[in-house]
Amino acid sequence: MGFRTICIENGIIKLNGRRLIINGVNRHEWNAKSGRCISENDEIYVMAEVNLESHGSWQKMGAVEPSWNVPGSVELWQDVVLDREKSNFEMFKNHTSVLFWSLGNESYAGEVLKEMNAYYKKRDPGRLVHYEGVFQNRDYEDTISDVESQMYAPPGRVREYLENEPKKPFILCEYMHDMGNSLGGMKSYIDLLDQYEKYQGGFIWDYIDQALLVKDEITGREVLRYGGDFDDRPSDYEFSGNGIVFADRTEKPAMQEVKYYYGLQK
Repeated sequence: MGFRTICIENGIIKLNGRRLIINGVNRHEWNAKSGRCISENDEIYVMAEVNLESHGSWQKMGAVEPSWNVPGSVELWQDVVLDREKSNFEMFKNHTSVLFWSLGNESYAGEVLKEMNAYYKKRDPGRLVHYEGVFQNRDYEDTISDVESQMYAPPGRVREYLENEPKKPFILCEYMHDMGNSLGGMKSYIDLLDQYEKYQGGFIWDYIDQALLVKDEITGREVLRYGGDFDDRPSDYEFSGNGIVFADRTEKPAMQEVKYYYGLQK
């Protein structure tokens, strides 16, 4: 329990009266030995050491082409989605650190998501609602999300939005996809924080590789294995390996960049 206020004032998200800056990362629930069964101690210590101030979750529900998207406006999905939303609300409603309710991820837009937004607004008007999919469908721009949220928009596109009478504050719910030797160019995004008050940060994709520690049959040493390493076909191969830490929580080189640039915002 705690006390805090969050609101949008003059187009800027403010937490306890001050402009909110998000030094974020999307966090998968993952342990290299136990998979999605994690303990309360997993991840938090490393996060505190590298200036990360947020975490989130991800679930892919569809591509952009609207006829393939659920829940969208498919009435068949409404009851099950709202039931899940209500359970999420009851579980986390007393956690002061929760600033936004999220309607999901990569599910386009539609009437079902509009109903989800209405539920949160009725039950908890003191929090904001976030959803990215309306970027793909502006028909629901005013009825689903309190913020302009996009994924992997280059700095130039962020500038374009913010310099053309922006209706909402801007958040990158995913950016800096850290697959392989990646995460270059982070400074270009951090600079935007000083240039535009309505740009309020973003969430790096993502925190931890999803890989499993297994004993190598030949050497007997523990090694991290990804898709395809188990003779599984078809496979997305190492595409689950885009964290700023390896699956065993050792830091990748990109972590130095994250620690430096997120540390500038303290």
